[in-house]
Amino acid sequence: MKKGVLCLLICVLVFASGACKKPGEDIEVSKPGTEGNKGGLSKPVGEDAVSRLQGAVLKNLTVVGEDGPYYCNLTENMIGTYSYMPEDHPVLVCKDPVYNITYYVNYGRDYYIYAKRGEESECAVEIPARDLYCREGVLYFRTDEFDMYTFDSFADGAILAYDPTKGSVEVVMNEPTFQMVVYPDGMLYEVDEEHSNEGSTRIVTRHQFFYSFETKESKELPPPMRTISRWKEYQLVAEISEDENRGVVGYRLETPQGESDGRSVGWTKLPALFCTMEDGIYYYDTKKDILMHYDVETDTTETVTELAFSSTFPSGFLHTEDAVYFSNGLRYSFAEDKQHLVKIREKESAHIANFYTDGESLFVLADGMLWLYEEEKVMETGYTTSELPGRSFTVGCYEAVLHPLGE
Repeated sequence: MKKGVLCLLICVLVFASGACKKPGEDIEVSKPGTEGNKGGLSKPVGEDAVSRLQGAVLKNLTVVGEDGPYYCNLTENMIGTYSYMPEDHPVLVCKDPVYNITYYVNYGRDYYIYAKRGEESECAVEIPARDLYCREGVLYFRTDEFDMYTFDSFADGAILAYDPTKGSVEVVMNEPTFQMVVYPDGMLYEVDEEHSNEGSTRIVTRHQFFYSFETKESKELPPPMRTISRWKEYQLVAEISEDENRGVVGYRLETPQGESDGRSVGWTKLPALFCTMEDGIYYYDTKKDILMHYDVETDTTETVTELAFSSTFPSGFLHTEDAVYFSNGLRYSFAEDKQHLVKIREKESAHIANFYTDGESLFVLADGMLWLYEEEKVMETGYTTSELPGRSFTVGCYEAVLHPLGE
């Protein structure tokens, strides 16, 4: 099947039983190697119908808002998408502003997609998933077998779309995508092509595509290297030197259509951790343990905060209006201009991988599971200590409580 072309399968699929309770035919959801497994989560029913999957029809939906101009998720949640290892930073939470729904992946449990409204959660799509984005009231996501399930009617990494008003789930792109980001005008996604040379060395060539919502078509984006992240409508595209070394000398801002206004970022290497927001690009300097902010409009860089200790490399950070949360346990408060070490109650040894937000609540991926994260103040002052010269943090003022999400 040709890459980048909108694919339609020729079978009808219905999901039932398991964690999501939906009307229709009962089909057992089974894991590879278990009795009754017929190839995974899907069961072909017909050969003439367009591919459809069934999710839950969410009741009492009312349009209460609209999408933003540039992004289809809060950019705070999208840091993993822009790292060198996106598989380690799945985008597990997305707020739909149209219907005021918080979608999340029940990560570490059944890996299905749940819809949270108020204090209540319900299973929306009984498909293991990651990388959630909402556009015009529709949820887009990538499938992932997570070494637990198998798919026999779409690829591991296929891009699907869920409409909560109908409960319908459509296959948008039946490709084994490596990563993807949804934007108002289209989707940027990558597909790996594996091949071997004469010495049987495994070689992977990564292809990047842009799928247009207007034309319903994909096109492969040409070299040079570019990220699938955007600052507003622009991608970061590598600028290559013209000498024999052909090295990266910077990154220019360019649209998927090749349009550029001449602005560029003078990085010769992308930071391991960075995310773009409307006010610029935030990135973590791993050599100096500093969170930096690059203002694209003014072409200036400033220090946000110098991390108080570097013994644990933060694998992620979440920048909110009031604070920056680091996965090594530090929280930097803008109002106080102070760093707090926040320990997790009854789980002090828990490993935090990523933080997420829906704009109101905080979520955390800890010890391989997604939790609702809540801080409680337990002491007024605490005590201040230091591990690096000139940098200090406060201990004892706050503790975090991890609440299990509804299943």
